[in-house]
Amino acid sequence: MRDFLHRVTKIFLILLLITVMITVAVIGWVYFSNQSKLKDEAGLIADPPGQMVEVDGHKMHVYVTGDENAEDTIVFLHGTGMADASIAMQPLFEKLADGFRIVYVDRPGNGYSEAGCGDKSVDNITEETRKALAGAGIEGKLTLFAQTTSGIEAFYWAGKYPEEISAIIGLDMSTPEEYASYQSEESGFRYMMYLFSRIGVTRHIDSAYPDNQYNLYSDKQILVRRALISRGSYTKDMYEEDKALGDNARAANEGGFLEDIPMFVMLSNPIMEPYLSTDASAMADLKAAEEENPGYDFEAAYNKARMEYFGQYDNVECVELSGPSALYTYIPEEMSEKIMDFLMKKR
Repeated sequence: MRDFLHRVTKIFLILLLITVMITVAVIGWVYFSNQSKLKDEAGLIADPPGQMVEVDGHKMHVYVTGDENAEDTIVFLHGTGMADASIAMQPLFEKLADGFRIVYVDRPGNGYSEAGCGDKSVDNITEETRKALAGAGIEGKLTLFAQTTSGIEAFYWAGKYPEEISAIIGLDMSTPEEYASYQSEESGFRYMMYLFSRIGVTRHIDSAYPDNQYNLYSDKQILVRRALISRGSYTKDMYEEDKALGDNARAANEGGFLEDIPMFVMLSNPIMEPYLSTDASAMADLKAAEEENPGYDFEAAYNKARMEYFGQYDNVECVELSGPSALYTYIPEEMSEKIMDFLMKKR
């Protein structure tokens, strides 16, 4: 019996050693092949489309386009984990450039901006953005465009400096109240995401990269977006921002909802036609859900809670649009028309 257990243990240890060796070999191959490809792609992202502004010891990317004499300046605040937003939003920038000054800022560790890895409180994030704008010569009242969780920064900014903000435009915009109960803590899952992105696993996940299904981007823009994502799909700064999300929401929520600032909120709905017919995966998921829950109106329920939430405030105009969460990759013209209508009415 003792000999049998000894043989079993020996076999187990050998198999364990082989497994570890294979795992290390695979990780090493993924890492070094990714590093090689990053070097090949470096030239694509060597020259940012905007300017690099020194802020607290690191450089932040600020892109400015459009009419510098326009009455309205729209500052775009990207959501969490968006390495390629400065390029992805170009179709929308182009549609708005004739009548507005357009400003886009990459937060530290995002896109073209250098790593910051410092204080990720909403107060510091806001101050860094304000300093970046000042360094780029952007003055006057601003309209903030907030996508997803950057809505927390927009609310905080408008609450602390109401004299600087004339309006807020949101795309699937989160509110401080929405995340006020969120507990900011270490997350093994988020940390694994960070480690995997540093190793280069992202490069082997097709869904992490953009396509050009609607022919809105040039071939070079697609290559640049892919290079930005490969380099910075989930950086340390993004990880630290996620950890601070709950604390930041509570800080921004202290003053309550902003009822004195005009807001226009666009909510995407990927299970609404006509977009639904273009997304086979979304259509299959919806069909499966409808088979399990016959009679349930998934399309109407998709944004119901948010529509009701924003609908209780007189200063908020809220619309639901068919398309993916990154609506500017699908219907930039329709988005620009609605933004222009809102800003013209505000005047």
